Amino acid sequence: LETEKKRWLGVIKKQPDWSGGQYTAFLELLKKQLFEFYSEAQLRTEGLRIFTTMVPRYQKHAQAAVSLRLATLETTYGLETQSLQSGVIITTTDTAEVLAMIGSRNPKEFGFNRAIDAKRPVGSLIKPAIYLTALSNHKKFNALSMLDDSPITLKQKNGDVWQPKNYDRQTRGPVPMYQALANSYNLATINLGMDLGLGTVITTLRKLGVKQPIPEYPSLLL
Repeated sequence: LETEKKRWLGVIKKQPDWSGGQYTAFLELLKKQLFEFYSEAQLRTEGLRIFTTMVPRYQKHAQAAVSLRLATLETTYGLETQSLQSGVIITTTDTAEVLAMIGSRNPKEFGFNRAIDAKRPVGSLIKPAIYLTALSNHKKFNALSMLDDSPITLKQKNGDVWQPKNYDRQTRGPVPMYQALANSYNLATINLGMDLGLGTVITTLRKLGVKQPIPEYPSLLL
């Protein structure tokens, strides 16, 4: 019996043990969410078993993609090595569960989490909210509704004139809504947004959870 206990099982461990030190950004998010329901003392003493949505495989691929992409950009544009940073969030499309998160170029680095703490211009990410606003009025709009992808000139309150353009500097005239969204046409979106009204678009953004102040300027549509 003693000989049987000492016999080698033939198991080879190919991967190192799981370590929270590899996933600092995700753990920071997890702590923030846990502190909404538990005190620090409870988390330390209650022996809670916590199940997360993180997928280590996705985390690994995301980290590899960040390292490769940033190094490529630094080489291409002659930037100092290790000068660029990145933030990544991967979620499910149906429940918005966070599957992977990177808050820094160095995944083991604690501190500023660029994935959830950085504040940047929203840019074209706002466009789906504008189209959602339109489609909520199903009597007037649908995916085939024609939008005007033509030049527009808007005078600002301070007297300045704003003349936005498409990314490729081209105009296309009437285009169906689905095409305008799929190709992120600026002019079609602005014309749609001005037709809907900035206040109506802002109401949609509030419903989507935006809490910070939203200036009611036409430029918010881009």
